[in-house]
Amino acid sequence: MTSYQYDESGQSNFFVFTFLLLVLIPWSISRLRKLSPVAAKPPCVGWNFKNDEVKKSKSKAPLIKFSDACLVLGWALLVYVAYRATFVQQSTGSYDPFAILGINPGLDEKQIKRHFKRLSLKFHPDKLKLKENQTLEEVNEQFVNITKAYKALTDETIRQNYELYGHPDGRRETAMGIALPKWIVESQNHGYVIGLYGIVFGLMLPYFVGKWWHGSRKYTKDQVLTDSASTYFLNLAEETKFADAVEVLSASAEFKVLESKHRQLFNTNKNFKRLEDQVTTAFFNATGEKLEGKLYNSQDKYVRQTAVLIYAHLFRIPISDLAVLQLKHQVINTARHLTNAMRSIVLGYNWLSTYLVIITLQQHLVQALHPSFAPLLQLPYISVKTAEKLTKEGSITSPEQFYTLSEREKDELFPDLKNNPQMKKYVQSISEHWPKLEIISSEFKVVGEKFVTPGCVIHFTMQIRLAKPNGEKPSIKKAEPIEQDLKGEEMGMDELLGRRKKGSDGEEKSALAHAPYATKDTKSGYFWLIGDHKLNRIFMPPSRFTDLGYNKVRILRTTFQAPSNPGLYTFQAYVKSDSYVGTDVQASMQLRVESKDGMEDGNDEDEISEPDEDTLAGQMAAMRGQPTKRLKTKSKAGDDDSSSDEDSSTTDGSEDTDSSSDSDSDSD
Repeated sequence: MTSYQYDESGQSNFFVFTFLLLVLIPWSISRLRKLSPVAAKPPCVGWNFKNDEVKKSKSKAPLIKFSDACLVLGWALLVYVAYRATFVQQSTGSYDPFAILGINPGLDEKQIKRHFKRLSLKFHPDKLKLKENQTLEEVNEQFVNITKAYKALTDETIRQNYELYGHPDGRRETAMGIALPKWIVESQNHGYVIGLYGIVFGLMLPYFVGKWWHGSRKYTKDQVLTDSASTYFLNLAEETKFADAVEVLSASAEFKVLESKHRQLFNTNKNFKRLEDQVTTAFFNATGEKLEGKLYNSQDKYVRQTAVLIYAHLFRIPISDLAVLQLKHQVINTARHLTNAMRSIVLGYNWLSTYLVIITLQQHLVQALHPSFAPLLQLPYISVKTAEKLTKEGSITSPEQFYTLSEREKDELFPDLKNNPQMKKYVQSISEHWPKLEIISSEFKVVGEKFVTPGCVIHFTMQIRLAKPNGEKPSIKKAEPIEQDLKGEEMGMDELLGRRKKGSDGEEKSALAHAPYATKDTKSGYFWLIGDHKLNRIFMPPSRFTDLGYNKVRILRTTFQAPSNPGLYTFQAYVKSDSYVGTDVQASMQLRVESKDGMEDGNDEDEISEPDEDTLAGQMAAMRGQPTKRLKTKSKAGDDDSSSDEDSSTTDGSEDTDSSSDSDSDSD
């Protein structure tokens, strides 16, 4: 007979323990990866300085997130289940009479009887004295087990049962246990169990599946609402300006959801009304225009309200109301994420100027700077009035210029720092490590060709580096020439397939971006793209890279298809930061595409030459009656290789019209 029984001994604890481990271990690993530092240490003291408003907003944030609390509770439950499992008695396995008697299986019957006699004298209930916490029933059960094991080895009938069924009692009932506690099937708990099933499978499961399905249709691959993507698609133009980009960004559907949650604050908060007036005045003073537009004047009030908070951030207008301050930071963090979707929409049209404007918007959102402000304000403790005064005078406008000033000039130009040596030390240290991009060289390569032909695959390589204002910069290592043999072609294919060792292109772990007004820290990144500003088109798809340090020259590589028509093409390479204002660089380059028809005259050089008469190939050719080449009695080593074909052609990006010229493109 086979019967099913629910767990009464607590074996279900092992099932719960295993399930919790499967959930908690991956969850904990992913959480620890987020907490682990993804950036290098700050280059100097004060690099990760935060503004007082950011500190104030973060101080009111919850100490522990809900997900972290659930993770801690999960581990606590795991410890409790493990503690409960320690009290579970292990179920007996197969019956082993030798183990019960404590003898080896190789003993004969006489030795077994002799050993049983000794055990009887020791464990017989009439002769054994009870110990503490030991009952007579336990002693009797122990002696019965010893006797049963002895008979299983000596009595023929019982031994036959043991050999046939694995137990001296003969065929036994098989019990199939279910790893669920018994109280689940008890009659008084039926209502609770059915109610729990109804909540889990009737409500929670359809809710989460529906939420996932609705979200997958509601959001794009950039995790942006489809309504926002539609807004960008309809309103971004070929030559969108900075103010227009802010207007389109403010019309994102995410901010409409945010406005519905804080509608009372927008409508009744006097501090927000006062902030709106301050933003309107600051915008007019900076641009000479009113804060108006097609989207601002629409029936959706949230567009203008969002723009007020964005411009309050860009103009660095102080906010005393904590609710408005936290809402502003929430809007800015969302806006920084939405700019990624704006770039994706613009890239679909290959609009160069608008794409650069979106990256510029990202920079200013990170640094809380309006384009009318000087980049000098990226340094801490510098007031807007001081920066405006210095900008009008034309004396100093960028952070790296602060490092070059003498102590007397610093005291004269920056009265806010004159009486505070600690603040001056921080500003000096940050300006000393301010990143300054430099383009060292750029080069084109076509594997297997000496010229760039229409439609061929071009390998473009650019070397860049970060230089400090004090003049420190990583040394330039001369690139190794490509070997003109089969190995060289294999190296070219490896580059084509991206088979390069990690760190071979000068990757160096970089620090977090210096962003005093950003509540969300990120590593500084850079966008690299090629375009034609005359046609306003992106020529090479942009790519973002990080890990650019002060100690190594970074090598950037990409491939693109050459133009389909021969001619001389002029374009620009841009390297733009997504975190710093005023550090962008660009270089103009030229690419000559040769016609395939004009290259046919040189094809004779590629024909296989006649073999020498003293070689094996020459002897075989002579036997077949084919011509051979006579050896010259006197020749210089290497004459036969002087006109060997090259495996790859190189074209350096420069202003020279010669496609094979070697020159560097430097940009200050």
